[in-house]
Amino acid sequence: MLIKAMMVAAAAAPVLAGVAWAADAGRGRALAQQRCAGCHNIDGGARSARRSAPSFSEIARQSGFSADQLSITLTYGHVPMGDGRVGPGEAGDLAAYIVSLRRR
Repeated sequence: MLIKAMMVAAAAAPVLAGVAWAADAGRGRALAQQRCAGCHNIDGGARSARRSAPSFSEIARQSGFSADQLSITLTYGHVPMGDGRVGPGEAGDLAAYIVSLRRR
């Protein structure tokens, strides 16, 4: 299963990398308010509404964090969200917003 997921991620990376390049952090923040704020702290604070959900700033500062990898994860499904997948453009926008929190 892990090998299959890695193969899908490797195949999708070039496509999603192009999406991430054109990503818009402002759109990502608006999307995060609609889709993510119920569980995650999206504004750079340390506490999230759901204890098991890291804040977006924690995600951004994780060792090895990659906007491309996050885009792939969101596109193919974020397990706690059930079938809460987002399209590649939305995933790129969310990833761009989360990357922007590194600088805060």
